Amino acid sequence: MWIGAYQVRMTVDSSSKFYYIHGYLSSPDGIKGQLFHRFFDAYPITYRTVPADQLVINDCLNEIHKVIASENNVCLIGSSLGGLLAAKTALRHKINTCILLNPALIPPAVDITSIQGMPQRILKEMKDDTLFNDPIDGRIIILLGTKDEVVPNDWGIAFAKAQQAQVHFYHDDHRFSIHGSAPRYHPRFIITKRINHILSYTIFSGADAMDTIWIEKYRPKTLDEVAGHPHIIERLQAYAKAKNVPHLIFAGPAGTGKTTSVLALSKELYGKTWKQNFNELNASDERGIEVIRGKIKDFARTAPIGNNPFKIIFLDEADALTPPAQAALRRTIERYTHICRFILSANYSSKIIEPIQSRCTVFRFRPLTGEDITKYMRKIAQKEKLTITPDGLETLIFVSQGDLRKAINVLQVGASVSKKITAELLFETSATAKPDDVHELIAVALKGDFMAARKKLYDLLIQYGLSGEDLIKQIHRSIYDLSIPDVKKVKLIEQTGEIEFRLTEGSNEHIQLETLLAQFALAGKNLKE
Repeated sequence: MWIGAYQVRMTVDSSSKFYYIHGYLSSPDGIKGQLFHRFFDAYPITYRTVPADQLVINDCLNEIHKVIASENNVCLIGSSLGGLLAAKTALRHKINTCILLNPALIPPAVDITSIQGMPQRILKEMKDDTLFNDPIDGRIIILLGTKDEVVPNDWGIAFAKAQQAQVHFYHDDHRFSIHGSAPRYHPRFIITKRINHILSYTIFSGADAMDTIWIEKYRPKTLDEVAGHPHIIERLQAYAKAKNVPHLIFAGPAGTGKTTSVLALSKELYGKTWKQNFNELNASDERGIEVIRGKIKDFARTAPIGNNPFKIIFLDEADALTPPAQAALRRTIERYTHICRFILSANYSSKIIEPIQSRCTVFRFRPLTGEDITKYMRKIAQKEKLTITPDGLETLIFVSQGDLRKAINVLQVGASVSKKITAELLFETSATAKPDDVHELIAVALKGDFMAARKKLYDLLIQYGLSGEDLIKQIHRSIYDLSIPDVKKVKLIEQTGEIEFRLTEGSNEHIQLETLLAQFALAGKNLKE
């Protein structure tokens, strides 16, 4: 959510004074506090001097007020409990902007006795119906992570509807870690091989939040509607017609239709009872052997609902399962085949052990073609009354790289700004540099003008809000289009790969990118000779 927070910060009045309010168990000088202070010039507020379980909400609000009382143009950034404190502060005092990251705003209908992890006394103080009834005078922006496990997204959406606030919906967790100068996500997400930048994000209005998350609104309901992969869809339709499905592995990159195909297949198999006969688990979150022995085994051993011969267990991101968990899964697959079928999705089928692969039919999903993405974008544009220019379509194809989910999200972000979708608009709203700008950066470096290339580098990082890893990937793609001998391209690719590895290991992105430009400048000198 870091890039998202940075992009939101760029829309706030630059004369604002930024303050960061930390969460329940974190501290002002924790990782988030460091990040917001370093990159946002946000001053962390110390609102408690007692242990977390002894805090009093009103005392915290008074401490916050002491800090901001003399300021006229304030932007509060609050995370979790800090989001609640920021919102309550905005009810009492004039606050220009509140940026709330997965705020712990408890809706009136929620029973606090069911909430774990905090004393009931504090939960009673936190629950404030006026936040959902009285309008807040100021701009409110809410950032929600789709994988957040601490605060339910429903709370933030309910608050957004009540306050008509803007919501940025991100496909990641709200937690952060930091290496050098480069913000990264929580280590757990690196361990489970999640991409450590935003996978996708959507912006919508609180008034109609649930209706306008386009990746769900336009998710195909039947196999006929699934984009691309005609040969795979044809075989799945045959399975549905025969009411008989083998164990399956869907392998391929993100956003190519793996999960959608499983859901559509289940709906066609079971009809109205599909939810009772279908169980989905994300193996990257629940990846240990205890999950196989517990949740999966319990569901697999029970009889299917209705007149159905078997149930389906869908393990998303199954390549994140630990080796012991995969070994236990192999035995479970064998034992309950008579009443249960297993469908596994993975980015890399090679990470699934051979005994499981041999028991499954493997379908390989490839990145969608430009034609498939164009067709789907036009379908959405027609329903949303958008105008997409030809260069806008080309940009959607370029940015998504065969990931239809990303293409839909980028389109929605653009549509939140204008009904006319152009290449310029999409590059500005998708944190993607124009290919021509990246090509110019490489060309200037190869000419040997290191200082000019360095200036261009920082212009790109600031203008598009790119991380070092984002830019490295675009540089890598642009090298193939250079008019230089192939042997020189090989050398540049080798140097780019080395810098990318250093970045993933936590090196300072500015130093590493400058090192790459220096290597390109030396390579360009050799080209002239």
